[in-house]
Amino acid sequence: MWLLFVSRWSCHTLIKLYYVLQCAPVPASSGGLRAWQVDGQGNKQIRFTVFITDPQAVQLPSTEHLGDLYGLTPTVAKVACEFAGGFSYKQVAERLKISEDTVRTHIKQI
Repeated sequence: MWLLFVSRWSCHTLIKLYYVLQCAPVPASSGGLRAWQVDGQGNKQIRFTVFITDPQAVQLPSTEHLGDLYGLTPTVAKVACEFAGGFSYKQVAERLKISEDTVRTHIKQI
């Protein structure tokens, strides 16, 4: 899965808006969705799902609820919520006052 952060200026409010694009490959199946074919050959097919999210419009669960639901420690749940809010590794580290390496370690536990 790829995670991209896209920004653009709003014409109406003159503020910079951020969106999160998540792209994930979808396995080919015998029916259903039509796939792209690579090089005109019928033997390779590519399918992707793309989710476009406005992080400011997403209502995130509390870190306590997230921890209870998925068995995460309070700190790992905080890191997960920060990423769900559209923040980068560096921004999460700065906001939680931890190192980027610590953020990476917590992400591996999710």
